[in-house]
Amino acid sequence: MKQKRMTFERDGEQCVWCGTTSGLTVHHRKNRQAGGSKLRDHLANFLTACYTCNGQFEDNLMERARLLGVKLQQWEDPYRTAVHFKHFDQWRLLNDEGSFIVVDGRDYREVSE
Repeated sequence: MKQKRMTFERDGEQCVWCGTTSGLTVHHRKNRQAGGSKLRDHLANFLTACYTCNGQFEDNLMERARLLGVKLQQWEDPYRTAVHFKHFDQWRLLNDEGSFIVVDGRDYREVSE
């Protein structure tokens, strides 16, 4: 899958949460049942996560993951909602070209036009 490779490359070949480089998978920021099916193949909706963290985003890390843009609510737009890359300590706006823009701080979690 080309999108998977591009996601891993953009994210530095490591889990955006814990930084591990093993057991990696693609995490959907917006779940398919929450409107994410329309974004299934869009890089702005993908993050690199290890299997452990990916599972935790749906469980005991969900609230924190939402605060950091790793998990999105149905109404949130992955193109306009920055995500915190914990291991880089950066807030990033993602796009579908496999790149990102670094933005300053928590004030940019929900970026407006």
